[in-house]
Amino acid sequence: MKFFMLSVLMLGSVAVYAQKEEKFDEHKKMILAEMDKRISLLQEERSCMASASDHNSMKACREKAKASHEKMREEHHQRKMQDIDAKMKRLEEEKQKMMAKPK
Repeated sequence: MKFFMLSVLMLGSVAVYAQKEEKFDEHKKMILAEMDKRISLLQEERSCMASASDHNSMKACREKAKASHEKMREEHHQRKMQDIDAKMKRLEEEKQKMMAKPK
């Protein structure tokens, strides 16, 4: 009986570990994509600044870059809110399951 319980616990641990690894890989991929996007925006801004011929064109480059950064910040905020909503939903479902179990 002890061996059976130990086996069940080990299998459950392996499943949880695999799920965490999947989430880690997903999170890592998202972070790298965001970094690539920031690098791209900075390269575009640098290129624009390098080709600027006067103060007004430099100012236009800065305004364009600022708008791009604001948009990216808003997208990140929206993604974060979606993640929080999904986590709250999952926790609420777990709570309902726990409340439904007889004691």
